[in-house]
Amino acid sequence: MRAISRLIEVAAVKALVIAAVFLTAVSACAQRHRNPAPDRITSEQQRAELIRELEAAEESDQNNARDPQISFVRKEDFFEQADKAERAIRELLYGYDVPQPELADALAVPPKTLSPQEKADLIRQLHDAIALNDRREQSTLNDYFSAACFDTASYDVQKSFAAAVIKELTIGEDIHWDTIQEALRVVAHPN
Repeated sequence: MRAISRLIEVAAVKALVIAAVFLTAVSACAQRHRNPAPDRITSEQQRAELIRELEAAEESDQNNARDPQISFVRKEDFFEQADKAERAIRELLYGYDVPQPELADALAVPPKTLSPQEKADLIRQLHDAIALNDRREQSTLNDYFSAACFDTASYDVQKSFAAAVIKELTIGEDIHWDTIQEALRVVAHPN
């Protein structure tokens, strides 16, 4: 019975990793350099400057995507980033506000490769995220009132997902950046 339970657990983790990779097939897979976006655009001058920055990011992403030396995954990353920048530009041109996290993501231009040191840093950050998720889970479980109706599944899934991404990075797999960013996510405390 235990063996079956373990097999189901392993299959669930594999399915989660495959689903995450599939869902992020056109997402970024390199370390990004983010330009801080304003919380709210207050003037037309700010809006115009932000559009110029987005256009520069889009052009850089498109140029990088055409590099014949980069992997297919990296090409997808750059095309995805160019699409994000282009969408944000259209929303701004039509007078819509773009949320700050979306602006920051659209302004990100991933590098073409990850150095061994950058990869090691990401793995360390993933281990830190697992530890933080574990501490938050334990903290909530130790709270008498929360523990009575607290489901640990979100923490367990997030920790397993991060561990799977660590494995992929360790063995040299090319992983989309959005997948890594999702694995770095720390589950919010339940209120």
